[in-house]
Amino acid sequence: MEQQSIETSSTSEAVNLITYVQNLKKKILAWEDEVVVYRDGQRLLERQRFQLPYNWLHIDTIDGEWSSFMDILKRKDTSIQTQVATLQTKILNEDKMIETRIQLFLEDWEKDKPIKYDTRPTDALSQLAHFENRYSKLNDERVNIMKAKEALEIPSSNLLNSPFTIAFEELLDLRQVWTELSKITEQLDVLREKLWLSIVPRKIRGELDNLLTQLKSLPGKLKQYASYEHIKTTLTDYTKVNSILIELKSEAIKERHWKSLIKALALPPLYLNTQELTLGHIWDINLPRNKQTINDVSNFELTSCVLIDY
Repeated sequence: MEQQSIETSSTSEAVNLITYVQNLKKKILAWEDEVVVYRDGQRLLERQRFQLPYNWLHIDTIDGEWSSFMDILKRKDTSIQTQVATLQTKILNEDKMIETRIQLFLEDWEKDKPIKYDTRPTDALSQLAHFENRYSKLNDERVNIMKAKEALEIPSSNLLNSPFTIAFEELLDLRQVWTELSKITEQLDVLREKLWLSIVPRKIRGELDNLLTQLKSLPGKLKQYASYEHIKTTLTDYTKVNSILIELKSEAIKERHWKSLIKALALPPLYLNTQELTLGHIWDINLPRNKQTINDVSNFELTSCVLIDY
C-alpha cells in the first residue's frame, strides 16, 4: 500500500488503490478487536508468570506495526480525498467514450447481424464470432468503469436489460441457431455432392425426412428466425420434387431424352457430362417450375420433331 500512489497516470491503478483502501477501512474494526484480544491474552499470560516462547510475537511489535499501518492508511485516505473530484471527472469522461463505442457496436449489430434467410451458416458463425469478440472487450471495459464508479461513489445505471445486454442475448440465440443449422446444412451439402448416376431417390427421400425431423426438434425460440424457415422450406421443396427425381432416374429416360431435356431447359453444357453431374445440379434446375417440360421429354411418345430439331 505504501508503494502505491493516487497520483498515477493510470486511472485503473488509482481506482484499484481507492478500492483497496476502502476494503481495508471496512476491516479495521475487526482487526482492532483482534489486536485487543492478543494484547489482553499476553497480559494474562504475563500475570500468570507464563514463560513466553523465544519466537513469541510481542504485543509491543504488533502495536508498532498497527500504528504504522494506521498512519499509512490515514495518509493514503487523505491523499485520495484530494484527488477524488479529479478522478470522478476522468471516470465520467471514460464512461462517455465507452458508451459511444457501445452505441457504435449496437448500430453495427442492427445493420450487420446475420439474420438473412440465405446466409451460409459458416459465414453467419464467423460474423457472430467477430461481434462476440467486440462485445467481450467492450463489456470488460464497461465492468471496470462500473467498479470505478462504485469506488468513487458515482451513481451507475443498471446493466440488466440494457440494449447492450439484450443485443448479447440475441447474439447467443443466433449463435445457437446457426450452430444447429450448420449441422443440417453440412449434411445437406453432402447430399448435394452425391453423383447423379449413383442416386437412389427413395434413399434421398429418407435422408431428407431425417433432416426435417432434426430441424423440427430444435428449441421453439430458434424457430422464429428467417434462416430456420429458409432451411425448412428448402428441405420441404426437395422432398416434394422427389417424385420428379424418380421420373428422371427411370428407364424411360434415355440419352436422347436427356439431351432434349437440356436443350428444352436451356441448361449449361456441364449437364451433358452425366459422369460429373451431382444431385445439387439437378435440384438447381428448379424442378417444380419445369415439371411439365420434364414430363413432356420423358414421355416415350415425345414428338419426333423435338428430337429432330435437337
